[in-house]
Amino acid sequence: MKVYIVTSGCYSDYSIDAVFTDRKKAEMYCAIHNVEDQDIEEWETEDDSITVDKPVLKRWVGIHKSNGLSEVEEEGYCLTPIFQVCEKYYYGGYDRIIMSTSMDKTAEQAQKIMYDKLAAWKYEKEMR
Repeated sequence: MKVYIVTSGCYSDYSIDAVFTDRKKAEMYCAIHNVEDQDIEEWETEDDSITVDKPVLKRWVGIHKSNGLSEVEEEGYCLTPIFQVCEKYYYGGYDRIIMSTSMDKTAEQAQKIMYDKLAAWKYEKEMR
């Protein structure tokens, strides 16, 4: 995919002002802002070809309160397996849980996995 990068300045003053996928919009931007030394650079991106050595995992965050687990949301992506409980998060009396799963998991499946991992974590904590 081509992108059109509006730049200005040179050497240490060189900067990217805006990025567009449509050349006409980049030209309009230049006409509106009328900055000295402004230029439009055309670049080809690799937007459709991501290659990594490791599988990409979904990163989830959940809030555990006294009445159970709530607010399980997809937070982003990561390359390493994660399960972390931040106890008494921000003095709010709840635990913040961060976990990763494979990309094909839904929020409901992630919530079930989170419940199971949280139960195991609590058991291990009590056994210490």
